[in-house]
Amino acid sequence: MKKIVLILLLILLYLVICSGGKQTSIKENYVAFKAGNISGYSNYYSNSYDSKSINQNIDLVNEPAAYHKDLTPPELIYPGSSNNVKNIFSLTPEFKWHPVKNVNGYVMYIYKKNDVKRYRIIFNSVFYAIIPDTTFKMLHGILFYNEEYKWIVKSYNKGRWSDVSNPLYFKVSKRKPVEVPKLISPGNAGDFTIVQSLKSLFTWHKIKNANGYEFNLEESNGSIFKNYYVKRISGKNDTLIKLDNKHIKRNHKYRWQVRAFTETDTSNYSGYFNFKTLPIRNIESKKKETKNEFEEIYLSFKYAGIVDKTITALYKDGKVFLPFSELFNILEIYNKYDKTTGKIEGYYLSNENEYEINLNKLEFNSFKNKFTFDHKEIIKTKSEIYFLPSLFKDGFDLEFVVDLSDLILKLRTDTSLPIYKKYITEKNFNASYNYENIVEKSQQHFGLNKQIFNAGYLDYFYSTNMSKGVKPFNDYRVGIGGELLGGDGQFNVNGNTYEGRLVNNRIEWQWRYVLKNEYLNQLKVGNLYFDGLTSYNIRGIHLTNDPIEPRKKYSKYTLLDRVGPNWYVELYKNNKLINIARSNADGYYKFQIPLNYGMTLLKLKYYGPNGENRTSEKLVQIPYTLLPPKEVSYHVNAGELVSTKEKVIQADAAMGFNNWLTGKVGLDYLNGDIYKEGIVYSSLSARLSESYLFDLLAAPNAYFRFSAAGIFSSLSSFNVNYTEYANNQFYNPAKIKREISANAFLPFDLQQIPTNLIFSSQYLKFKNVERYNINIGLNVIIGGFSPTINYEYFRTRQFGGGVLRSIITGGFYYSIPQLSGMLEYLKGNVVSFKLGYNTENNNFENLNITFATNIFDNTRFQISHSRNFINSFSNTYAQLIIDFPFTRSGTSFSNRQFTQYFQGSINYDKNYNEFHYYNRNQINRSGVSIRLFFDENGNEKYDEGEEVIKNVRLKMNILSKISYDENGNILLHELNPYTLYTAKIIESSITNPLMIPLYDKFSFVTDPNNFKKIEIPFYSAGEISGSVTRKVNSTEEVVPGMKVHIKKLNDDKDKIVSTFTDGSYYHYGLLPGKYKVYLDESDLKKLNLKSYPKKYDIEIKSKINGDDISKLKFRLK
Repeated sequence: MKKIVLILLLILLYLVICSGGKQTSIKENYVAFKAGNISGYSNYYSNSYDSKSINQNIDLVNEPAAYHKDLTPPELIYPGSSNNVKNIFSLTPEFKWHPVKNVNGYVMYIYKKNDVKRYRIIFNSVFYAIIPDTTFKMLHGILFYNEEYKWIVKSYNKGRWSDVSNPLYFKVSKRKPVEVPKLISPGNAGDFTIVQSLKSLFTWHKIKNANGYEFNLEESNGSIFKNYYVKRISGKNDTLIKLDNKHIKRNHKYRWQVRAFTETDTSNYSGYFNFKTLPIRNIESKKKETKNEFEEIYLSFKYAGIVDKTITALYKDGKVFLPFSELFNILEIYNKYDKTTGKIEGYYLSNENEYEINLNKLEFNSFKNKFTFDHKEIIKTKSEIYFLPSLFKDGFDLEFVVDLSDLILKLRTDTSLPIYKKYITEKNFNASYNYENIVEKSQQHFGLNKQIFNAGYLDYFYSTNMSKGVKPFNDYRVGIGGELLGGDGQFNVNGNTYEGRLVNNRIEWQWRYVLKNEYLNQLKVGNLYFDGLTSYNIRGIHLTNDPIEPRKKYSKYTLLDRVGPNWYVELYKNNKLINIARSNADGYYKFQIPLNYGMTLLKLKYYGPNGENRTSEKLVQIPYTLLPPKEVSYHVNAGELVSTKEKVIQADAAMGFNNWLTGKVGLDYLNGDIYKEGIVYSSLSARLSESYLFDLLAAPNAYFRFSAAGIFSSLSSFNVNYTEYANNQFYNPAKIKREISANAFLPFDLQQIPTNLIFSSQYLKFKNVERYNINIGLNVIIGGFSPTINYEYFRTRQFGGGVLRSIITGGFYYSIPQLSGMLEYLKGNVVSFKLGYNTENNNFENLNITFATNIFDNTRFQISHSRNFINSFSNTYAQLIIDFPFTRSGTSFSNRQFTQYFQGSINYDKNYNEFHYYNRNQINRSGVSIRLFFDENGNEKYDEGEEVIKNVRLKMNILSKISYDENGNILLHELNPYTLYTAKIIESSITNPLMIPLYDKFSFVTDPNNFKKIEIPFYSAGEISGSVTRKVNSTEEVVPGMKVHIKKLNDDKDKIVSTFTDGSYYHYGLLPGKYKVYLDESDLKKLNLKSYPKKYDIEIKSKINGDDISKLKFRLK
């Protein structure tokens, strides 16, 4: 302490000497201060003061000037208020006050309110310079959020000070960001929608507390958008702009966005809405002009997250009429319209629920009820019948809700409609569990690419260890991984250095070849780790037919059960709806459920015909010891033990007899000095019902083992093991005779508080010793706070005495909520505490308290303190782990030891001749390098000079580390080798909506120890347009509402658009390729007409600004 005081005195003396040197003016000091040439501010004060002792506080500052009563203090302006605490929203506000005549400058003081509501001085500008102006811009690091402050100013003139000014009080608060406006119309965030009129009304939702909005319109007649029209609107309620043909032109593409502003802040811009205007179209024949009594409107129809289509509705006399056939076809509800009889017939949900709508008699007759309706409730056109929403509600209990402000049509119904059932069955049931279907769902698949040689990864680890009383030593590990002769190989060197010498230097290597067939799947040579009757570490060879990917799919489980007749049963797998069934007249229903390895929670929801409902749950566990029915798996290992050079042969074969029983036989043979014998063993694994598992293993001359386990839908579980050991020096070196262990977990609610009871026990019998170990624990979970109490009983019995320990341990685990102020960067804060009490000795035995937190997103800090009361020993341990982009650093230290390590990986991407650096080891893993580019020449390959599309995001089917290199390529790290993955391009992340990818969904199999190259071409979207007319007598009339199919050859998907009121149709967003364009057959049958020509065969070519094919005219006769 004396040394510290002496150092401080010397520093103070140095500052006094320096202050007597060169003199500078007030202005020079202040300029230097603002330029950052004067050392930063430090907290010199630790005393607390109340608001009544300001003058006393100032006297403590030791300024080199005297108080003078003739000097006037300034009047303060901003920030704060003299009467109450005023909120401000900046940590670096500009302080302002009124000028005082005949002064040379000012000094400002800031006080912070502490926990006991007293003010403590935290800033004194005299430590920097006298302020010559009447404003002062606050420095960073002085003020903090959610703290209260007051400030005062004194005037200064020729070595004299004024009294202090009256204080102002303020608080720094975080400003709530201005909400981003949501756009309504025209256009949408995806494909370009069509706007027929050049007089466009732009509308968006109102933002609370907004003072106005800024509107931005961009125009493009090619592939590049340019700012076209910007307007700032002042007015809280002005949420629309009307533009005419001066700004909106024919055959142009537009996108627009809006942002809101308040008195002090501005929101981010909204996302873009895209739209396109139609070119001028001439129908060669004369149109018959008719004045419609209704207006067409386009509604976005959304249902259950699986329907998102634009439909054409009619607006008349303030009412909206919905298209019957179009909606029922979308929902896949059977309907048929007969023009000759004027009837619509069909069935609803099932063949028994028939309905008939007589449009001539205005009668509705269905399975539900019978009623008549008024002719004003429907509108007939040549191609469709439009109903008021009330008719859908009365006839089918389908509640359609029209939102004219957002132009959205919503459907509310408790009934599972056919399209929903089909979606659930096809998408979530079959396709999700079939490898071929996964690949088929992807538009492109990139297979495994084997190479003769490629050195892809170099991993490293290095640590330094220093301990009291021990000379420093280092650990190191270096490995190279790559591809060799079509397989993958790795070479590792690891060891220690001590006093400049290599110690315990070890070399390990392995080469693996994957064949992927049912007889031999993997071949490994080199250092091997595997399990037989025990664990082995050998250098040798390994053969197996096991798949390289761990098995996920087990088999299908048939669930046949009974409920009431005509009940609907929903099946949920891990809380995801995967199928729906309806019980027959006898009440039986049946599901074929695909089961995966691990735990599967099955939930059944039952819905009766009279409104009854109930729920049941089952938890099914499939261990990896079970094989799918009729599947055979084998392993063969041969070599010598690394430690003793003894020869080892291990082999086993297993077969799944059915979906609940698997058998296995094996051989472990050793040829060495200690043990020279082979053991043949066998085992059975069985799953009885959904919850119980049994295993039996018999290995003569080694051990016999029986185990039973159970897990239930409440997540309670148990496990029991019994092992009888033989006297075997190799497999039983500890000479155990018998081992019994049991574990149980019981979760329950204690007055709605989640509570867990945990039990574990072990019994070991040796020749002359018995050992018992029992643990019973209880913990509750109250938000982020989880107190725990645990009792441990340990006892040994032997001839002549024994050992007894009985300890009660109490503690807690607390996850601290997000902090604020200067601690807001600390995340994931956890505090844990444990205290052990020995009931035999009646004293405390040990204590441990730990705090851990994430600093920013890449740093983890942990500090803990432990105390051993028996030995009177304490230890404080701290650890700091920082994940840099290129390496991981770990620092730990305690009372007696310090350790520092670095680890990471240097990866070479042969595809683009680039090096990537990563903070995890990557050998035995895989990476992917994805390049998205604009394909100018249409060859689907990247050519030098073509534009790389950057900052596009991906959605993977698993969690993966995604980053970007300096060239814009997407990098995926930490993937498993030889494994199938699927990915989807997030279209909203593509900044230029005119560009579309050749495929937005793709799958790939990873290459080992290497970056796989994937290139995805983008194109400017193509467009087509045309018209549909019909000849009536000698005139040619337009045909609105006719569906036009646009089908790409060699592609199952079909795009459908409808003609507008003028008979024209248009579609934007076509990829290069050959297409067939034709009219909908069902629409032609309704009109009893034929199309001429029957179809158009067209080709969209790759062009910089996109291809445009027009004048595709269909005539109906």
